[in-house]
Amino acid sequence: MTLSPDVHSILRKVDTSTINIRVDEILWMETLGDYVGFHTSEKRYVVKVTLAYIEKRIAKKNFTRVHRSFMVNTDKIKMIDDSSLVINDS
Repeated sequence: MTLSPDVHSILRKVDTSTINIRVDEILWMETLGDYVGFHTSEKRYVVKVTLAYIEKRIAKKNFTRVHRSFMVNTDKIKMIDDSSLVINDS
């Protein structure tokens, strides 16, 4: 897994090709053991990396950690209250 130098995308190796996950398309991220699930409106990508590693690299982007296992794209938050958060996936 590689972050592009300008941190606008995450490059993920799949078999013999590499796919590009645009950071601004990520709705939220979750830890899955030794992996992170990147959720977009289209698909979920699972990458062997830590959420702490990703958090350090995208610190200047619009993401916030809402739990030790979750980070959300603050541009995609539709509603938030004391116990829940709703993400706009369109």
